[in-house]
Amino acid sequence: KDIRTRGLGNVACIVSWMTFIISLYGSFGIAGVGNSFETYTIFGMPLSIAGTIAVSPILLFLDGEMNASKYRSSISSTHQRGNNQDFKLPYLNLNRLNNSNTWFPPFIGTMIVFLITSLYVILLRGSTSKAVVTPPTIDELMKNVFGTSNVIHDVAVIDHVKKALLQSMIQQSSHRLSGCGFWTSPNTSGPVIHLFGVLLCLPTLYRLFQEWWQDVAVPTNELFFTLPLNIIPLVICRGIPGLRVSALCNMVAGAHHLYIHI
Repeated sequence: KDIRTRGLGNVACIVSWMTFIISLYGSFGIAGVGNSFETYTIFGMPLSIAGTIAVSPILLFLDGEMNASKYRSSISSTHQRGNNQDFKLPYLNLNRLNNSNTWFPPFIGTMIVFLITSLYVILLRGSTSKAVVTPPTIDELMKNVFGTSNVIHDVAVIDHVKKALLQSMIQQSSHRLSGCGFWTSPNTSGPVIHLFGVLLCLPTLYRLFQEWWQDVAVPTNELFFTLPLNIIPLVICRGIPGLRVSALCNMVAGAHHLYIHI
């Protein structure tokens, strides 16, 4: 294993992870509602949120450079070999990745996905179409199942009605997204609050990035004062599930770091 094969493996790992993420959100969206308006949840979380967390361990297979001098010599030898080659494959070498921060790529990758999808809902969702498709009403669900919205009062129908009602209640989460975007909300207060929530998640994430990836000693008091900022999006920003999970992950990671260093 040399720097080139390690870099090729890192590219393949990231491409695999991105493929899973794109397929996940392309199939189930941000609220975990499929194209046929079937709701998919795992432990109460939309499938897209749970799936993002579930596929993040793929990034644990990223391989870093353990020795700085070995890294520099490998760069030099690879550059010399590359001069004699007409075709070059892309590769990525992570010289900052080591045994102490090997879990950071899954963390930062998951956070980036949640924050990007949150910004998409706030800034872009609904901008390319005149109307955002919404889940069917109870009458529409009954008509799809029984052929008519006037359901016959029969004991055998009760279970189907309950299932339709439960499905409609769960699908309310997709309606909440409409109140979070500038293009879909009837007023600007909802989008502004959620955009402010995204910004409040960044200070803690940046401090953790400095500490665990850039190896910069961040004062404990700075991280301590940024953690409460995540409470606001966690409590107030209820329209975008990924934003609330981002705030929760920030608080857990920050609290863990403080526990170790205090």
